[in-house]
Amino acid sequence: KAILFGSVARGKVKTSSDLDLLVIFDDGEDFKSRMKKLYEAIELPVDFDLLAYSEKEFERLKERPFFRHILKEGKVIYEPG
Repeated sequence: KAILFGSVARGKVKTSSDLDLLVIFDDGEDFKSRMKKLYEAIELPVDFDLLAYSEKEFERLKERPFFRHILKEGKVIYEPG
């Protein structure tokens, strides 16, 4: 699952805006492997901030205010079928 959040998701884009993206992976891969895979796969002409968690990790974090805000305000841009 991939969720776009921040100014771009809110439609408040400026020339200085970056993309904020939260990606939730199936459990199994370690953090370094997930991040390496993502940075190799994403080629964007803008700066971006990337958060990547396993489903299990995200389950533990999703009630924290920062992540509740992402879930409330963010836009799901990919969800596996």
